[in-house]
Amino acid sequence: MTHNTGGWVVDSVEPEPVKGAAITLISDELEVVDICVYRQQAGTRPPRVTVMAVPGAPDEPTPLRDWLVAELDARPDPWARTATVAAETVHERRHQLEARVRLGTEAACATAATGPLGW
Repeated sequence: MTHNTGGWVVDSVEPEPVKGAAITLISDELEVVDICVYRQQAGTRPPRVTVMAVPGAPDEPTPLRDWLVAELDARPDPWARTATVAAETVHERRHQLEARVRLGTEAACATAATGPLGW
């Protein structure tokens, strides 16, 4: 099985709920679990951090997943803070991207057309 952890990118001015960030953990027994830190959404309030089986893996309790769920329940503050910082940073980056696109569009519109076809 292959698991693509992807990247934590903000490449759209609109939230894309299918994008987010997860921390992938692999135990000595090759048990693979994702800690879903955030999903893109409107605003800066993050959803609760969750522990999930990776796509394609059986969705049944495992020692690593059970331990992580218990840890999240026992000590939610560090995880909630991580999710909050991630959500706030994504919100800020989205505004920065929007400003960069706007400035680039304004600069392109202010530039005289060149070339044989007017571009």
